[in-house]
Amino acid sequence: MFNIVGFHIPQEIAQKNKYDMISQYPEFAELSYDMTVYEKPTNNAVNLTDEEMSKYLESDNMEASDIHLLMKAEEELSQTKEFTRLLPCHSSSRYLQFLGKEIHADKLLDMWEKMKQMKDNCLENLKHY
Repeated sequence: MFNIVGFHIPQEIAQKNKYDMISQYPEFAELSYDMTVYEKPTNNAVNLTDEEMSKYLESDNMEASDIHLLMKAEEELSQTKEFTRLLPCHSSSRYLQFLGKEIHADKLLDMWEKMKQMKDNCLENLKHY
């Protein structure tokens, strides 16, 4: 239940009360906060220019993981009825500088949103995958 709502027990508390917590919640092997869940991949640096990324998005040989990422982003966007999404959006490149090292997924989503602003058929391109 804690994971569903995103609640994490601080590591200090989990270690201090480990045996009491395990007796109450035996189904949880690990009780403390797992930092790796929220880390960005470090080996996924951006090597493409904006123009190259744009051509990649228009190509028929996108990687399955990139297609999945774009579809998931579009699904999330369809659920934001009365909210404005900051990232990714057509102007997200101004926010990317605050996120540290730019990774492939950030660049891909940024260029995708820019392309949707310029071209009407972007979503149609995803449908044939």
